[in-house]
Amino acid sequence: MVFAPRPARPTFTSAQVTGFYFQPCRDDYDEVILEYFRCRCGTVRKQTRRNGQTNLMQHVRREHPSFEAEMLEATTGETGSLLNYVRRTSQNFFGWLLSVISSNLLLSFCENRTTRRYTTLNPICVETLRATMEGVVLAVERSIASEMPDIFGLIIDGWSHMSEHYLAVFAFYEVDGKVKIPLPCMAPLLNEEDDDLSARAHREFLAYMLPRDFAKQLHHLRPVIRQATRWSSTFAMVHRYFQLLEHLGKDDDDIAELLPSPACNRRLRALHTELKDVESVSKGLQGADVNLLDAREWFDGLIAVKPQYAAYIGLRANIVHSPDFVSGCVCVLQGSTSRLTRAEKAALRPFAVGPAPDADEEESGSFIERLQKRRRLAEREQEYALLRCIPPTSNTVERFFSVARVTFGHERNSLHPLTLEQILFLRQNATYWDVRAVDSIQS
Repeated sequence: MVFAPRPARPTFTSAQVTGFYFQPCRDDYDEVILEYFRCRCGTVRKQTRRNGQTNLMQHVRREHPSFEAEMLEATTGETGSLLNYVRRTSQNFFGWLLSVISSNLLLSFCENRTTRRYTTLNPICVETLRATMEGVVLAVERSIASEMPDIFGLIIDGWSHMSEHYLAVFAFYEVDGKVKIPLPCMAPLLNEEDDDLSARAHREFLAYMLPRDFAKQLHHLRPVIRQATRWSSTFAMVHRYFQLLEHLGKDDDDIAELLPSPACNRRLRALHTELKDVESVSKGLQGADVNLLDAREWFDGLIAVKPQYAAYIGLRANIVHSPDFVSGCVCVLQGSTSRLTRAEKAALRPFAVGPAPDADEEESGSFIERLQKRRRLAEREQEYALLRCIPPTSNTVERFFSVARVTFGHERNSLHPLTLEQILFLRQNATYWDVRAVDSIQS
């Protein structure tokens, strides 16, 4: 058996080459003349849609034989490609790494025979893919560190999977008016030196866990009821009832005995209409650009429609940890910093930037100068940092842990914690790396 070498692929596609050299011809009224194109050298060629780029490429190869070198020297905007910045091997490594990270594939996917047979990427080994992943992780860490300002916030949350415990740390800050929430790290929690890992401790743990998880009575059918930790299940339960009601036979006496009365159905429809408003707010809170002001305005709107909601989502509800801090953030985001109360100012003091107005400070100068300076300080509003970046919900963390649970899976429990952290780090910070990041580590 003779193995033929794989032919080298062109640096640029035909569409990129023709787009670099040719432009559509236009008439005296600046209207495009179909199927006619003008080259940079002034030659006009006709190209029909059914022939693709053949006629134009023939002219380029005959009149511009060094077109690849010319395009490599051109800018990215002119060529429509990033190839003038990256190597062919970097593109190949990036393709493998992106496929594995984004599709939640095994690292050994690149060595699979079927994969190598049907993919257009050049084959690589697991060691090369792992080394590329480690290099990109370092490049992303440097990128995040370079853009992170001096003042930033942290979101710290934990996640447990089987017997492993992990701690994820998110950073939030603002860059050029845009909120950024990257993932700096996710690391497993190590056991303390004084932890009791004896056989007796394991036996007591199993004696507690086994009856709780495996001694339950199992049934084939169970009712779909609301969940205390997820409000959407309440709306889904009522919404599902009216979807089923349309298909239930009204003449069936057995079903009619179980259905609510017409008067009860009218009350349920009114409740369904009210719950739609709550459902819209619940979905709106899952947006990526929602701040504390948006959440507070939406909650106040629900309270205006249904005052009973104030006991659960009001500013002074039991679930609000720091009411003064929340109300202070809302005032600042509304542009009403001068209306902050003393308690709100105290709660926002860690976020204050610049010199705060202090009329009691001892100052030099005449009495009139001191009075004028105090007036200027009184007119100046205190500025606060990071308030617009504070997420009102923990959706970012919850989604990340959902991805982590899928990535870990039932068949990848032997995945090393460092490898798991690298995979999740690159997947969560996907906007910080591309083919140029892979090329930078090859230099």
